[in-house]
Order: sequence, then C-alpha cells, then structure tokens
Amino acid sequence: MITLMALVLTRIANTWVFMRQSFVVIRSYGPLVVLPVISCIFCFLVSTIVLAGGALVFDIPIRTSEFAPLPAQVSASAVQRLMLEADLLLGSGDGSAQRRRAEYVWLLLLLFYVANYCVIVYFNVAFASIVLDRMAGGHATLDDGLQIAWARRYSVLQWALLAATVGVLLKMIRERSEIEAWIAGALGYIWRLATYFVMPLLALEDVRPGEALYRSAAILKRKWGEVIVAGFSFPLLFVVLAVPGVALIFIAGYLGQTFGFAATLLLSYWLLLAVIVFTTERVFCVALYRYATEDRVSNGFSRTDLASAWEGLAPLPAGQAL
Repeated sequence: MITLMALVLTRIANTWVFMRQSFVVIRSYGPLVVLPVISCIFCFLVSTIVLAGGALVFDIPIRTSEFAPLPAQVSASAVQRLMLEADLLLGSGDGSAQRRRAEYVWLLLLLFYVANYCVIVYFNVAFASIVLDRMAGGHATLDDGLQIAWARRYSVLQWALLAATVGVLLKMIRERSEIEAWIAGALGYIWRLATYFVMPLLALEDVRPGEALYRSAAILKRKWGEVIVAGFSFPLLFVVLAVPGVALIFIAGYLGQTFGFAATLLLSYWLLLAVIVFTTERVFCVALYRYATEDRVSNGFSRTDLASAWEGLAPLPAGQAL
C-alpha cells in the first residue's frame, strides 16, 4: 500500500513538473489555448447533430397549427414498429427486432465516434503543427496550424475511422463479461501507448493510419524499450487540482452567496483547469516526440525529465541478448 501511494505521488509530482515546463511554449503563443476550446465546441455540435439524426427513429409529433415540433419523445411502440418493418424490408423473416435494433445502436455509436474523432484529430493536428514549429524557432499561428490540418484532412478522416472502429470494438468486448472487460481495458491501454505519437506524425507528414500507428509504436519501443510504464498522468493531476475547487462552494456560502453562484464559480474553475491541463499535455507530447525522434530538448524542458518520462526495459546491446 505504501509502495502504491509512493508511485502515485511520484506520478503526480512528475506531471506537475511537465505541466510547468509546457507553459514555456504556451507563454510564447497564448492563442494555443483557444484550439482545445474550439475543439470542445465543435465536438458538442457534431454530437448533437449525430444524436439528433439517430433520434429520427423515435416518434416526434408535429403541431400543425403552430408549425413547430413538440419536444422529442421516445416511443417504444414506434421504435418497435419501425424495427419490425425494417426487418421485413431487409428480408429478415425471423422477427428478431431486438437484434436489429442493437445493430442500429452500434452503427449510431460508430458514427458518433467517427464524428467526434474527426473534430478532435483535426484540431490536435493543427495544435501539434504549431507547437512543433514554435519549438523549432518558427512563428506559426493558428491560421498556419489550421491550414496544415486541412491539408491532412484525408489522413485525419482515415485515422478517425480507424480510431472509431477500435473504440467500438473495445466497447463491444467490454460489455460481454467482467473478464472480457478486463481484457478490453488492457487492450485499450496498449492502444493508447501505441498511438501516443500519432498526432505529431500526422502534423509533420501526410501518412496513412497504418504507417502512423506502426511508426508511433516503433518510436516508443526504440527509445524506452519493450515494457513501458508512464511516469506521468495528466488526468490524475487534473483530479488532484480539481478537488480544492470544491472549497469554492463553502467559501461562497460563508460570504453569503447563493448556491447557484458557487456552482457557476466551481464549474468555471473546472473548465479552466481542464483547458490548461489538456493544453499542457498536448505540448508535452510534442516535446517528448521531438526528443524521441530528433534527440532535441525543447526550450523549458529538461533532458533528464524527458528521458525518464517513460520507465521501460531498454533493449540489450547486440550480442548480449539471451
């Protein structure tokens, strides 16, 4: 238990150091923090569109007198009728409406993943291209990054399709049983490791998804070895920094403010913290990629810290392998 706590505290301390170092790049070009915000807004919009499209299978009555739709209402009977008729049109005579409905749900989930991944990857590629240029001494702007991301739009779409497919497959495995949920968790961790450097690769080169995946995994393996454990965790640091924000509710109550004001203040703090943590994490990823591929330490970072970011078993020299 003591060893586990020590490991957690070490990861938190390391992540705090990396976040402070990443701020050097962010200070050089403040508008970088705008991209994650824009990405979140577009993710919300595309999610709404995709889910609203999926909701068309529900019964939505129209008030013809006012030419305005009523609030969407889920009608189980309407869904059942629709699925049964779809089965007949598709030539399914076994009446397995429930199975057909499940297929539609998974298809909608896949479309939902693809739409969100397209947005996320697009803005991450733009972000990585700006950071890479700034770390090399350039003066890239938001417009430059977005133009590069647009030039990589086909690669972005292909990677979004691959990532969405993997995400849906892992979710399918996870929902089968507890053992398979554990297996899906392990596969998901391996997938996150293998794809860690995909965004910088897409930002620098117009590579296909398979090549980006292979090269990302190869960089990690070549630099840090076979068995890799992250010595940092930005989500964990976010949780640690988010907990003190709860004190804002008590402070606001002590000062006689309403609960609504305190909740708004707390939500604003969490949103700001999320933007800062996500932005610094992306900067750190690019700095680590530059160190791993070019053996260059970006301004504000420490070579020792970057070298120890991942804890792995380095490959044995030639002739010493058992």
